[in-house]
Amino acid sequence: MTEHCFVCLEPADTDNPFTDPLCKCKGSLHLHKNCYTRLRGTNNKCPNCKTVYPHTDVEYEDGLPVKTFTDSAGLTHRYTYVDENTPHGKYYVYYPCGKLESSCSYDHGVQSRITRKWSRSGALRERYSYYNGKLNSYYYSWDESGNLTTVKTYYDGILSGRIYTFINATTVKINAYKRGKYLEYESYEDVSSLPEYVRVDVRTGELVDNI
Repeated sequence: MTEHCFVCLEPADTDNPFTDPLCKCKGSLHLHKNCYTRLRGTNNKCPNCKTVYPHTDVEYEDGLPVKTFTDSAGLTHRYTYVDENTPHGKYYVYYPCGKLESSCSYDHGVQSRITRKWSRSGALRERYSYYNGKLNSYYYSWDESGNLTTVKTYYDGILSGRIYTFINATTVKINAYKRGKYLEYESYEDVSSLPEYVRVDVRTGELVDNI
């Protein structure tokens, strides 16, 4: 006999499995992981042993349980997971004052997509992206006043391409790397005189052309 979810009345499948039984008796309810969250705050009970579902000490977000902990530096980590040691979905870190320190995403324990970091004052400090667990993007950093300070390029986690270091609003130093190996160095005293292939929009940190 096929078992069905107590909430949506659909059977389990590989994409939407049932949760582990919330109690071990024969009459325990069957619940999809996503449907489990819809019972929070209700008085639904196991039809056999009358255990109330779900346990209200577990927080859920977007259908996934949430874990929160504070590290030795006093930063609070908050993320959703598929098991306690495997982050999946959004991952946030907060300063002790409650302001956001960083945000990123995980796909079944592998870091992916955009990562952003902020200073304690709320100014954006860094932005970069992961693909399949490796840094694969331009890496931007800004100072506390919002001025672009660095632009780097990473491929498969290895520094590759030009590094732009903005000394001030008019001076930039350029180092070049290939697969982590240093190649060359240039310095421009006037940003407006940069060749087009190294032109960077200082206001947004966006490269004008791919390099």
